[in-house]
Amino acid sequence: MDTTIYIGGLLTIVGLVVGCYVWCSRHINNRKKHPCADDLVYKGVCESERRRLEDCMENGLKNVDMRLSELKSDVKDGFKEVKELIAR
Repeated sequence: MDTTIYIGGLLTIVGLVVGCYVWCSRHINNRKKHPCADDLVYKGVCESERRRLEDCMENGLKNVDMRLSELKSDVKDGFKEVKELIAR
């Protein structure tokens, strides 16, 4: 009777140790939940990148507005420059 209790206790302890090892190894190897340290992007980097993109977009919009105003003035003038070039 005593040996069965010891064997049962020993098997329980071995099972717990093996289960803990398996759980830890699966937890460590789960890359979807835990990205590598090389893949981490910090908040300051994202903020500066966002500002850079916003500045780029604003400059692009200013460029488009400037070209649109030039086109509007050409339409109002009836494309005088083009007509002069064709007339030559």
